[in-house]
Amino acid sequence: MLPKAIADFTQSIDLDSGQFDALYYRGRSYRSLEQYDLAISDFTSALALKEDAVAYYYRGRVLRTRTRVDEAISDFSAAIDLKPDYAGAFYYRGRSRKSQGLTGAAISDFRAVLNITEDNSYIERAKSQIEDLE
Repeated sequence: MLPKAIADFTQSIDLDSGQFDALYYRGRSYRSLEQYDLAISDFTSALALKEDAVAYYYRGRVLRTRTRVDEAISDFSAAIDLKPDYAGAFYYRGRSRKSQGLTGAAISDFRAVLNITEDNSYIERAKSQIEDLE
């Protein structure tokens, strides 16, 4: 299913390279297929067309997977700037900061998750991260 979607998105992009949605969703498809460099490229192209919190978040997730943690933190921060209640961006920025030994900043991000979401899966994971750090 994803290879067909990628082919359709590619055809659309070939007709008009300025299509944010086609670039974004092809990037998501590449991410699902673990074709991370292609995903990063598409998210970067999409973000050049339009700043979007979710696109920054997903590029950050891929960058983190590629151990490009500083860049991932920057993308999660950009997502939060655009959408201050973006629990996922706070959570993964916290995880990224934790991996760099930035304990105070990580705890701050995890506490932000607790304050802005009612999503139990994020709440439980954030609590677990805080307990691990304190």
